[in-house]
Amino acid sequence: MSPGVSRIIIADDEPALLRVMVQYLRRLGYEVSGFSSGREALEAFEAEPASFSLVIADATLEDMPAAELLSRTRALAPGLGFLVSSGYPVDIAGFPEDLRANTVFLQKPFTPKMLAETVAGIIGNPERG
Repeated sequence: MSPGVSRIIIADDEPALLRVMVQYLRRLGYEVSGFSSGREALEAFEAEPASFSLVIADATLEDMPAAELLSRTRALAPGLGFLVSSGYPVDIAGFPEDLRANTVFLQKPFTPKMLAETVAGIIGNPERG
């Protein structure tokens, strides 16, 4: 990992969308790891929790709801940014209060620009770290 580069984990079970998000965010200068399940993403996160700035997760992953992934990653890294995305409405206000801070919802479908702006709003631009 390059100094100052923000690391992101993406968990989405839609292969085409996962591939596009990983490629796009890498082009913007982020270091990105993509996984098709919440469990795989959690395992990667648990190996180096302090090295990640953001987790992006589909709210309706089959193997682990985004709220559980959020809870388990935040237990290891309390200041972690978290972006929940879904084609269905998700009310972040329904998450436990301690998990709502630095958690953002992005409705699918979203444009690459919307994704970039949301990520930058949570963790900043990759050049700034």
